[in-house]
Amino acid sequence: MPSAYKGPEDFTEEVEAEASDMENLLGRITKNEKLGEILLVPLWGGSIAAVLFNSLFQNPYPTFLHYLIIFFLCLIAGALMQDIAKALLGFFTAMAVAIAILIGVSSVPAFSALSPEGGTFIESLMIVIIFQSTFPIPFITYLVASMIGALLGDRYLEGSFNLDWTRS
Repeated sequence: MPSAYKGPEDFTEEVEAEASDMENLLGRITKNEKLGEILLVPLWGGSIAAVLFNSLFQNPYPTFLHYLIIFFLCLIAGALMQDIAKALLGFFTAMAVAIAILIGVSSVPAFSALSPEGGTFIESLMIVIIFQSTFPIPFITYLVASMIGALLGDRYLEGSFNLDWTRS
């Protein structure tokens, strides 16, 4: 009858097998340009949402610094896309992700039992503030930043990035 106890050598083999699987997965992710672009868009939207969260929960409206941070996020993400069409589609998708995250989190008070009457008021007020702080001037500015970034990326960032940070 085999023993249920595994010795340290069995665990070492399992860890090495898992490490090998992880290296294969990271290798595929870093070499696949499409997957990198697909991962960039939700990260882009999430970072826009994070900056707007920071601003909207500290101030009534975003400050110039918050708008500047988002501008540079869009510039860098557009440059990483390296194509105007991809940057345009990525920008619209990232903004949709950011707005959806912001509205989703702003809706939490309406669903909580802490303040049933005030929750819907807070939700509607936050939605108005979110749309006023993102449309129309900031939206157009961020769109232009993404397009400029895509032009710069297409011109100066030749080839694909080597994101293989796991190898030394």
